[in-house]
Amino acid sequence: MAIAVTNTAGQLPASKTTLYTTPSASKGYLKSIILKNTGGASETVQLYFNVAGVSREFPTIILGADESAVIDSSGMQAGTLIEGETTNPNVVDYFMCIVQDSR
Repeated sequence: MAIAVTNTAGQLPASKTTLYTTPSASKGYLKSIILKNTGGASETVQLYFNVAGVSREFPTIILGADESAVIDSSGMQAGTLIEGETTNPNVVDYFMCIVQDSR
């Protein structure tokens, strides 16, 4: 049992996909998600928290060409999923920092 920091990164897909799952024996704390539009046109980003099979949307984020956004701080119970999607695949980069507590 311990506290661990997990970093995960990738590119958002064009359909809702799981980006991170809180381990079953842990609680999680989302420190931040950084989003970066690497494309030349606006992208509509949608992120979700999925708790017990129910997806809840974050507010929609519209990133102009070369724009970034940061989402800070949220607690997560065991099994919570962070899901995401954007207008065009492989254009919006994401980086997440999550603290896991399995004590």
